[in-house]
Amino acid sequence: MILSSLDTNHFSASGYAWYQSYLEAADAGNVGAMVGFFSEDCVFQNNDNLPVYGREALQVALSQFWSGFRSLEHEPLRVVGNDHHFAIEMLCHYTRNDGKNVTIPCAVFAERNAEGLLSRASVFHKTSDRFS
Repeated sequence: MILSSLDTNHFSASGYAWYQSYLEAADAGNVGAMVGFFSEDCVFQNNDNLPVYGREALQVALSQFWSGFRSLEHEPLRVVGNDHHFAIEMLCHYTRNDGKNVTIPCAVFAERNAEGLLSRASVFHKTSDRFS
């Protein structure tokens, strides 16, 4: 994860530590660890795909997503909101399966429940360059 470009951060210290842990799991491609950050009854939407409901469906969706590239590194630029309701603007640096590196802008809108788990997340980014 690249944190040097983060110029706006509305997370508390503990919220920021939680977010960094999530990004570490994501950048490592550890889908099981990522799913552990979500509530059992979570809702996850990626672009214009229909939402997936629950951890089990999320595990399948993220595993399929991660099979489409070699690696991913997140570079958050702005975090606005608070520890439980936030939006993130970031760059996603992919290494595609053909070895080509591409950087894609991304926006995430998320909610965490009272236990601190993600109950809803919507991710919006251009996918055509990632698979070209």
